[in-house]
Amino acid sequence: MTVPTFTETQFIDYIKDNGWEIASTDYWEEFNRLVFKKDGRIVVFQCKGGGKYFYPEVIKTCKVFEINPPTEHIHQYYRHMRYDDKECYCEDGKTNGTKFKDCHGKTD
Repeated sequence: MTVPTFTETQFIDYIKDNGWEIASTDYWEEFNRLVFKKDGRIVVFQCKGGGKYFYPEVIKTCKVFEINPPTEHIHQYYRHMRYDDKECYCEDGKTNGTKFKDCHGKTD
């Protein structure tokens, strides 16, 4: 099994691909922070400085940015968390009320 991850560059590109733009790099050199903006919202993203971002961190960060995480990250996240009664987000956020356990067969 391959654990889904993002490199720093991949994650920044993913955020930008979802409509966010970098508003400021003023804190990049000293603190590894980027300031993103979209539709009047500002989000400060604390980078790891070259580290990998594993699926739990990707899911949490995507929630902050209000973007859909990649399907493989969601799938892995819900496989290892106890969310049997939660809706599945496999199809780009289109749940149609499908529960994760019904969609992916998680039973415990």
